Amino acid sequence: MKTEQLIEMNAELQTELTKDNATYYGNLIVYVRAHSLFRDEHQSEELLFGILQDILEAQAAGVTAEAYFGKQPRAIADEMLQQLPINFWDTTKLIFTALGAFFLFAALPGLVNPTTSFDVGSFIISGIYIVIVAIIGVWGIGTNVYHNHRVVAVTGGIIFGLLMVGAFLLQIFIATPFKLYFQGNVGIAAILLIGIIIGFIFAKTKDKQMIWPLVPAVLTSLVLGIISRIPFFNTYFDFTTQQGKIILASTLAIALLLQYLILFWVLRKFSKK
Repeated sequence: MKTEQLIEMNAELQTELTKDNATYYGNLIVYVRAHSLFRDEHQSEELLFGILQDILEAQAAGVTAEAYFGKQPRAIADEMLQQLPINFWDTTKLIFTALGAFFLFAALPGLVNPTTSFDVGSFIISGIYIVIVAIIGVWGIGTNVYHNHRVVAVTGGIIFGLLMVGAFLLQIFIATPFKLYFQGNVGIAAILLIGIIIGFIFAKTKDKQMIWPLVPAVLTSLVLGIISRIPFFNTYFDFTTQQGKIILASTLAIALLLQYLILFWVLRKFSKK
């Protein structure tokens, strides 16, 4: 069975857990996944799936997960993690996937204006920075799950948010000579390729609720990027003129407003579950 199938089955079976067992297993799964970053992902998911099946069997017999596994699940999880083999390949694939997604969304806004360039060097620096921050963030979430220190969690969340903002500040203030220009038909081809890849990712994603808020900004950037490179529309979408800047700012403002409205709708829908 593939890793993705294990994760899907795991999520489905978790709905059968009682409230207390769901909390117990939920904390365990967060801890194990956060601390198995450099270990074999498939074996890690097999381990978690086996634990879930044991909990469900115990639950059917009237035994709680805490009574079955004990009141120190972290110690059990640490012991099981030590048995998992190191697998840097899975982590490397995850990192490059994250960098690829970051590239798509980082490059798209820059492609809207044909006169601007995409700084490859700045992107690489920001991408490495984001990967490091993300790894620290995931590890922190997993570590705090059994401490349950609210102050630490809130402080960590604020620090993590500020560090993520730092990634975009790096792109703004760090400039390198390694720049790419996407003008004319080359720019249109690049934008279409990015649009196709993002569309493929969107189509392959089963739970699209958290992706919908990104749609207005992404579509707007794609359309503006293509239109601004077609000579017929240059009169209205020349972003070097005052009129072009106003149109660009107004269009992006509307897209961002739609993005926040959709995000509000998604969060409200989640809160009712």
